[in-house]
Amino acid sequence: MLDESLGNEADLQRLIDWGGKIHGHLKLVKMGGIGPTVRAARRLNAAGVPFMLGQMNEGAAATAAALHVACTTRPAHAELYGADGLGNDPVTGLRYHQGLVSSQSTCGLGIVFDPARAEFIQEFEQ
Repeated sequence: MLDESLGNEADLQRLIDWGGKIHGHLKLVKMGGIGPTVRAARRLNAAGVPFMLGQMNEGAAATAAALHVACTTRPAHAELYGADGLGNDPVTGLRYHQGLVSSQSTCGLGIVFDPARAEFIQEFEQ
């Protein structure tokens, strides 16, 4: 399975050219966000190439986005643990239960951002 190797259209085409002999692991951060990842997943589905959707420890906002991409594209597997156990995440609304993650059934990603809990790593002066 190609994991960190998938990050652009050329990588995706190379995987498709192998005809499903190697699986893909799509990550929103590597592919460039929700739209590019959905397009990549649709291309893999159309080509019959198995893939999974994953992420790193990116917090609840990114996990919610990846969850919605997974619901849309139906990968063979998904590892969406990026918010599980984070103590200082300013985003709430995800639930983990028995190995599954879900979000609230509301508009958007089903999450809530609390700016009072956000920590700035670095500020830039202009």
